[in-house]
Amino acid sequence: NDLAPGWASSNIAGITAEFGYFKAINAKLKYKAGLGIQTIGNKLTIDQLTTDFLTRDIENDPYQEILYLGNLQESTSFIFLSLPLRLEFGTINVDKPGFYINGGVRLSYLLNANISGSGNYTTHGYYEQYNVLLYDIPELGFYNDHNVSKDKNGFNNFNVSLVAAAGISIPLSRSMILKFGVNTDYGLSNLSS
Repeated sequence: NDLAPGWASSNIAGITAEFGYFKAINAKLKYKAGLGIQTIGNKLTIDQLTTDFLTRDIENDPYQEILYLGNLQESTSFIFLSLPLRLEFGTINVDKPGFYINGGVRLSYLLNANISGSGNYTTHGYYEQYNVLLYDIPELGFYNDHNVSKDKNGFNNFNVSLVAAAGISIPLSRSMILKFGVNTDYGLSNLSS
């Protein structure tokens, strides 16, 4: 997703560990199903931002919300139990190293979500119809240097994503193969509810 100007986003390296079963369609094409654990994360930062937007208060009166953000950082990390379903092309063999390319879908169930945030924000409300600016009234949602806190709820427990991977395979035994490669996921559903 596109970020508003001023925000910087960086991914936190994730790890995927899967165990699976495959069935050969032919010598180089297989379909696979498995069970895995996946970690993903992201960090958002902004030094300073002032923005405003038109909204309505609890009494349905329109007002201009003015938001001042300062030194905000938010890190999110998730742990999922996943069920990958893929088609794979490659030369994977229990006798010699090989390569693979695969793609499919991953069905994921959220096991844990960790969120940490720091920074502060200030909100003001300008009511044009009354020519008044409200500020530092927490009861009405207008804060002065309010610390950021993040709700750990509000995430979907079930997610679907498209997946693709490519890499090399190294046989460890007649029944176990170790794979190293790159993996990408493209979410079809939002993490937040």
